[in-house]
Amino acid sequence: MKPIDWTPILEILKSHQRFLITTHVEPDGDGIGSEIALYRYLLGQGKEVVICNTGHPSRRFEFLTQQIPIEWMDSPKAKKRLLWAEVLLVLDTCDVTRLGSIGKEVDNFQGPIVAIDHHLFDHGLDAITIRVPEASSTGELIYDLLRALEHPIDAHTATALFTSLVTDTGWLRFEKTSPQVLRIAADLVEIGVQPYELFSLIHDVKSWNDLSEHIQILHTAHPVLNEQVAIAVIEESRYRKYRPDSEAAEEILNTMLALQPVEVAILLTETQPEEHRISFRSRGRIDVGSVAVSMGGGGHHNSSGAFLRGSATEIEATLIEKLSSLFPAS
Repeated sequence: MKPIDWTPILEILKSHQRFLITTHVEPDGDGIGSEIALYRYLLGQGKEVVICNTGHPSRRFEFLTQQIPIEWMDSPKAKKRLLWAEVLLVLDTCDVTRLGSIGKEVDNFQGPIVAIDHHLFDHGLDAITIRVPEASSTGELIYDLLRALEHPIDAHTATALFTSLVTDTGWLRFEKTSPQVLRIAADLVEIGVQPYELFSLIHDVKSWNDLSEHIQILHTAHPVLNEQVAIAVIEESRYRKYRPDSEAAEEILNTMLALQPVEVAILLTETQPEEHRISFRSRGRIDVGSVAVSMGGGGHHNSSGAFLRGSATEIEATLIEKLSSLFPAS
């Protein structure tokens, strides 16, 4: 990763007092870990700080959020928080459509908006932006920011940053696990992170009901395009009952992607009647980021997402049409 000029961001952080931090809907470990690391820095500088998110808190990250007051809110409450804040800090997305209740009110915000993100694409967020697609995670960028501030990182902040790193690198095994990422991970371990304990806190939180729901969702999995693409579906009734978080979805996608000869795994989640969140994962040969962008979404080469209206059958037909040209042998 090339050196980042943090000067405009540093000036904003130093010259304002009230900060509202947010991330994308249904936050993952990178979003939440980055929020908490930046929250702890600002609080230590005597600033007033609130984290405001849209979605549902995940059990997987309770060890991070138990002592941090994260507000989960709808649009009216978000509007009040935006009126209170002097600065809006948006982490792990530059896509205004993925900001939920905050995104619906952001056009009326009068102060500076700062976005720090590592995704390749952005959609409609008018902000002072640090966007570094070659970075492994937003946590890597927040680590770099804290080092630019010459701010000492304590064990709690190190745990939040390590959670960010390992969430978006698949525990340091994905393509963007660079030497720099490994050096950051080593630094955080030296500060006090215990990787084994952290892995257990994030992943060893499943119930028997989680297992049952996981199996039921995998029962919907089926191959298309000569078994090179696997698709599973979460219907709206199951979504309302189960509320799978981003990590649960990741496990389902990875299970399908482990099958041979699957190159792309897709999960269709019906969040509202005939409104689907599309999650893509690729082994690497197929650029699912471009596929998502063509459908109004975004993400990375190997991991991306979009939202589409229509039935699961209609959306699957659209997906097959878009993907078929990428599998000429099919």
